[in-house]
Amino acid sequence: MPFVAHRALNWAPIEIDETWNLSTIPNGLAFTVCNSLQCESCRFLFLDIRFDDTEMNRLYAGYRETEYVELRDHYEPGYALRNFELAKRADWLPFAEALISPHLHRPKSGRIRILDFGGGTGINTPFRLADAEIDIYDISASGTLKGVNSVSPSSALAQNYDLVVCSMLLEHVSDPAEILRNLTNYMRPETLLYIEVPYEKVMSELNDSLQAVQSKRHWHEHINFFSTDSIRTLVNSTGLEKIAEQVVDAPAASAESVLQIVAKVSQPMWDDPIWQSHL
Repeated sequence: MPFVAHRALNWAPIEIDETWNLSTIPNGLAFTVCNSLQCESCRFLFLDIRFDDTEMNRLYAGYRETEYVELRDHYEPGYALRNFELAKRADWLPFAEALISPHLHRPKSGRIRILDFGGGTGINTPFRLADAEIDIYDISASGTLKGVNSVSPSSALAQNYDLVVCSMLLEHVSDPAEILRNLTNYMRPETLLYIEVPYEKVMSELNDSLQAVQSKRHWHEHINFFSTDSIRTLVNSTGLEKIAEQVVDAPAASAESVLQIVAKVSQPMWDDPIWQSHL
């Protein structure tokens, strides 16, 4: 989509007119071309363009702040008004908390420690409204809500977390497996990892079939679309063990369903001396 191409890659649409003196190409707007790809095994659907760190920073620094909103509203009139709705607390959070709670190790103090990796302001961090101590790391550096701490990845390594959250992040990044492997560095045997990704309509309505790749013709901020099999495959391939999962159907106020998974570091990985050496 033109907003993403312009902000991340600095590729703005180009208008071709008679001054180009082209004989076989018609006048009009030229947009960035990309390709949809899909894994035949787990049916993971993804964009062939994978942003590097510089491009990711261009796209998400100051996320949903003035400059971001102005450029996006230029390409997508009405986005500025929609941005107010997007800033509200997600209505599926009670489902997330209900999925996590039975497996959560609670310290004797009763106050759980949470790291929300990519958690923005903390508006959608599970248990934020309960008695929890919350650290946030986010590339946008947009600030956090009152009572929520902003941390660097290096400073978070020194903490002991009961819950690590990776919510609405993996659909944006070029290497989801690298993100999950990195998050195990912040976990102990009893630490839970909560993963949440959109269950995009093109996946859910086509029952995760290979027809999705034919239906997906444009790409916006989400460059990864997960099937139920692909998110399980991702978890298993990164040294994690799934202990609970569910699909939350799109609530009336939301346009999308979500896939929610609770995992922990698998026993074989925990027993690996190389992995233990980072503790």
